[in-house]
Amino acid sequence: MLNNFFRIMNHSGTTSESSASLSLQDTPLPIREQNCVDFFTNLFLVDAPDGAFIAGGSLRNYFTGESPLKSDIDVFFKSDKDRLSYIIFLESKNAEMLYDNELVTRFKYKYMRIDVIKMYFDSPTACINTFDFTACMIAVDKTRVYLGEHTPTDLAKRQIMINLITFPLSTLSRVIKYTKKGYSICNDELTKVYDACREGEPSESQIIANNQGSFGFAGID
Repeated sequence: MLNNFFRIMNHSGTTSESSASLSLQDTPLPIREQNCVDFFTNLFLVDAPDGAFIAGGSLRNYFTGESPLKSDIDVFFKSDKDRLSYIIFLESKNAEMLYDNELVTRFKYKYMRIDVIKMYFDSPTACINTFDFTACMIAVDKTRVYLGEHTPTDLAKRQIMINLITFPLSTLSRVIKYTKKGYSICNDELTKVYDACREGEPSESQIIANNQGSFGFAGID
């Protein structure tokens, strides 16, 4: 799937060299995947616990030729123990904590914003399967890149396709945000958002019961 992703991106002409000096075109396919793994591992994961991974908007930026550092870097873990050990590591590097809430602890380290996420997943695939837009269903750990089934096509075409709506009003807000970024949404997908908004937000007990406190709604992009 990843090879097909790069093939689509090259054909669409949407990739370009970013301000982080990342160039995806004219690079052999296995090297491109490894470049992505190396970039995010060297900056954010080299000292993270095994099983930690990054997902969401920074990877979307990487594969569309924008600087991945323009977006928050969303770091996920398998357990609370792993998350806390990563926070200790960041603090040892004199990272500045900007805020802490029930979903995330945000740090500023040099010119980068690092979000330490408080939702836990057994795998990167399990995480991205909870995202609202297919275009954001990308993750990377220390070994490989993970993609949603339709992510290559939807990202290359810059189209909003719904994967899962957990918090309808947040997804609606993100539709507006993405259209300002140049993404389009068809009537069928917009109707899904409208219908979900009419049904209302889920209760806290429903979220907990379904383990869906995740990040189609919380802005992992």
